[in-house]
Amino acid sequence: SAAYLEQYGFNNTGGILLPRRRLFTIESPPEGRIPGAIQTAVMDTAQGWVDSIKSALRLDPDGILNGEIRDHDSAITAIKAAMTGHLMLTTIHANDPINILERLEMEGVQARMIADPQLFIGLLSQRLVQLICPHCRRPWHEVATERTDDERHLVESVCNPDQVYLRNHEGCPHCWRGVTGRTVIAEVISPDARFFQLYREKGRIEARTYWHRELGGMTRNQHLLGKINSGQVDPLAAHYISPIDEDSYTLLH
Repeated sequence: SAAYLEQYGFNNTGGILLPRRRLFTIESPPEGRIPGAIQTAVMDTAQGWVDSIKSALRLDPDGILNGEIRDHDSAITAIKAAMTGHLMLTTIHANDPINILERLEMEGVQARMIADPQLFIGLLSQRLVQLICPHCRRPWHEVATERTDDERHLVESVCNPDQVYLRNHEGCPHCWRGVTGRTVIAEVISPDARFFQLYREKGRIEARTYWHRELGGMTRNQHLLGKINSGQVDPLAAHYISPIDEDSYTLLH
């Protein structure tokens, strides 16, 4: 939501920065300040969600943020707002982008409402992995013999060992036990009609494979491997967050 406002920028009006796009949020409760957004708290009841979306639409914003989908009421509220032609941003706890659709069905949203590329223009899933310190990280070729056979096979079968580094748990003055922060690994699907047809008729694996091969989608696994092979992320630590061989068993071959 903050990135949406930053994308269009702000106007300087009498020394006050005002966003060029109006973003109205519906949250229960607001979890943090979003500079430039009109943030509102909603009573977490069916009627509360209905009233909040009516209020938002009367203000005719450029975009609406529905903080989190947690049940049928909040799901229907978000979908109704999207059906009016407004940009709708929302979140839901899901394992991957396609699981967003499955979660909505579990909350009682009809499948025919979900399978609409004009309604669902983007499905995004992200996880966070640790960044290792570039000053004290350990090259794979120096520590490979210290790892188990399974670990060596895993790393050397999916990564480029010459460019892989592991975390130094002892750390150095530049880091905290070998870690300098976190970075996102993401998977973003922009679905089309064929994607939804495959999802409904043949299931998630067929749909995801089509997105990857025919639409050129970058999987979360590919995003992660790029950061591993550039020496930013420890593959063995990241494996517990997002398996580094995930594509080998989640895509058709």
